[in-house]
Amino acid sequence: MIKIKKSKKKCSFKSFFKNSKNKIITIIILAICFVFILNPSVYSKSCLNAISVWALNVLPMLLPFFIFTRIIVSICPPKKSVLDKPFKKFYNTPNGSFLIFFLSVISGYPMGAKLISNMYENKYIDNDDALSTLSFCSISGPMFMIGTVGVSIFHSYKTGLIIMIANLLASIFNGLIFRKRIKSKQIYNKKEDNNFLKGSNLQIKNVDLALNREKNLNKTDKIKDLNIEKDRTENRFIKENLEDKTYENKEKKIEQKTENKNESSNILADSVYDSLNSILIVGVYIMLSFLIIDLLKNIGFISNVASAICGVFNITDKQNVVESVLSGLIEITRGNIDLATTNISLQAKTIISSGLIGFGGISVLMQSSAFIKNLNLPINSIVTQKVCQGLLSTLFAIPLSFLV
Repeated sequence: MIKIKKSKKKCSFKSFFKNSKNKIITIIILAICFVFILNPSVYSKSCLNAISVWALNVLPMLLPFFIFTRIIVSICPPKKSVLDKPFKKFYNTPNGSFLIFFLSVISGYPMGAKLISNMYENKYIDNDDALSTLSFCSISGPMFMIGTVGVSIFHSYKTGLIIMIANLLASIFNGLIFRKRIKSKQIYNKKEDNNFLKGSNLQIKNVDLALNREKNLNKTDKIKDLNIEKDRTENRFIKENLEDKTYENKEKKIEQKTENKNESSNILADSVYDSLNSILIVGVYIMLSFLIIDLLKNIGFISNVASAICGVFNITDKQNVVESVLSGLIEITRGNIDLATTNISLQAKTIISSGLIGFGGISVLMQSSAFIKNLNLPINSIVTQKVCQGLLSTLFAIPLSFLV
């Protein structure tokens, strides 16, 4: 008798975990929706607060910069400049790094991620360049740190200025920590190219001398073989020479592509449309962050976690401070607003606020991830960079806070 073996479907741990993970996420989202339905007035108010923060603090600061920087990237391809030299030396990043850093410092979150995405789409940088550039170009802007946090929330211009200096220093040193380790390939080198041509000419000359010797000996078959060898040698060097593109040719091609693109499309219209989409994405993430914070507060999650932390470190009288920090880890504007209502000194508020802004919060991480999704950068590397930047901002703010 022939035994028929039953085929058993193997269920791997990864597929099981993935399916379970999706089910858990679905259940959590449905539970959140159910909570919103039970108390719509509270969460509609939370949405309105988020929209107010976005419309009054984010929209007027970021939208003009989104439009202008999009136009700059479209019409001005990155070229070799004196300002890029220190970035090339210290961070090993390509041309255009200074422009990204400068515009990121002026505009703030999430302009750095947006510019890096635009540069990648135009094929000016690769994934490694994007990740290393992001380490020092993801920073909050002076209008938010000085205007919103310093003047509006803490009622102190000096506090905002100290927070800005601490975050700027943290960004610079964070770039050094996450510096690109792999050296960029040298596209063109005059000395190497001259040696290459000399070597190719010598080899071709050697083949010619061998041909002359064989002609004198009337060895027709060998002459044919040597002719074939000569042709192969010449073709090989021609092919290698074509593949070895020079930097000047690459710049010309980039400029030609840019000119063609400018002629075929309306840059201003494209920039406005793209910028509006980007600013709406930022607004949606801010609203979701406010909703999550209010939800976690209403169910007692934040207060319970804060109470547990205070119990471990024996700081039970500072529970409201810990709660504001937890809120700031989700959304920095909300965290700073809650921090301002606590009874700690302005010096302590400055240090905590600087660290929160350096990290950026989950909201900023989600915004940045939305813009750089085409780059397929590892999210754990981005989170590590931001955690390190937050710690550096805190450390730099400690000595500077004595100036408050």
